[in-house]
Amino acid sequence: MYEYAKSVDPSRLIHYEGDAEAVSADMFSYMYPPIDVLIKHAETTGVSNGSFEKPIVLCEYAHAMGNGPGGLEDYQAAFRLDHVTASYKIESFGNSRKILKSGYLLLPDILPGKSSSIPLPSALSQKGKTEEQWITVIFQQKFPTAWADAAHELAWMQQQLSSPNVETSEYQVTFTAKTFISPPILNWGFESTITYQISSTGSLKIKVHLKPTGSMPSNLPRVGLDIKLRDDFDNAEWFGIGPGESYVDKCSSQKLGIYSADVDQLHTPYDVPQENGNRTSTRWVKMTDSSGVGVRASSSGNPTTFQWAATRYSTAALQKARHPRDLIKEKNVLWRLDAEAAGVGSAACGPGVKEEFQVKCDEKEFEFIFENIDI
Repeated sequence: MYEYAKSVDPSRLIHYEGDAEAVSADMFSYMYPPIDVLIKHAETTGVSNGSFEKPIVLCEYAHAMGNGPGGLEDYQAAFRLDHVTASYKIESFGNSRKILKSGYLLLPDILPGKSSSIPLPSALSQKGKTEEQWITVIFQQKFPTAWADAAHELAWMQQQLSSPNVETSEYQVTFTAKTFISPPILNWGFESTITYQISSTGSLKIKVHLKPTGSMPSNLPRVGLDIKLRDDFDNAEWFGIGPGESYVDKCSSQKLGIYSADVDQLHTPYDVPQENGNRTSTRWVKMTDSSGVGVRASSSGNPTTFQWAATRYSTAALQKARHPRDLIKEKNVLWRLDAEAAGVGSAACGPGVKEEFQVKCDEKEFEFIFENIDI
């Protein structure tokens, strides 16, 4: 069949995943290999004296069933880009967003497997005391092709240029509560110490220390705070990656910026209701009513960034519903602030959640600062 197809149309490549040795195919093909196995294949399969005659193609590696797949960046890190153009912009983020400088860079011709360095403009003298500065580099198609117009965005990256120096006020009033947090079956849980500190400016700092006891599971879905907000606190604004949902192993498609959305827009309506709407790498998030009155939450440095979600559906409602029409809204806005939340993995067909993206059942400590927003 291979020889017949080649004789009829020699211009087309032939793919056959069932041929592990690529005897009757123009490429080696695999489905859902672990990353280490893929890299080993790339280094050894069909390689002779450091060169290869046929490429390796993953005919399938991303099974998107519901909220997933996660961990695709590990696969894509092994893939390569061809000649592209890069544009850049340098932005400063605080409570607002400012573009400090932008422009275009022309990349030289780069041979396959080679690399090149291009200097960036050095006129970056502004050092924000309470702001972060980031550079965004976007790789664009130089010329139009059959599959994309010129300037089509192929890839992008972001890199932090400077970190803020934050001065905190002294806290005036402190309350400490000790309690035990556990599931209904009391064979394991967390001994918790929660400290509430109120500053002279009215901000509230909540510090949580958790110590596991009993027959603990190896990992948890998340660790953080659950807060019920007024029903009309349904407008969100945040400094983090977005605008779409993201998880620690499913976030490469989202850019750092300042975004806004109402609570209903934060919900991802999967065909089968499930966990959704998480946002990662967040510095601060505001929840306000239509007049702008509300509350602002931020990290105090432990952790440096946090994850959050705001929804009208409880976890129990998501688990119970079989179809989106079965979901029942809560009266309040449910606000979730997490120091840690697990990734989603690709276990529908591929690997599960990598260990580095799991939330381990060990001793935890985290802090959040809450500030009143009053017009």
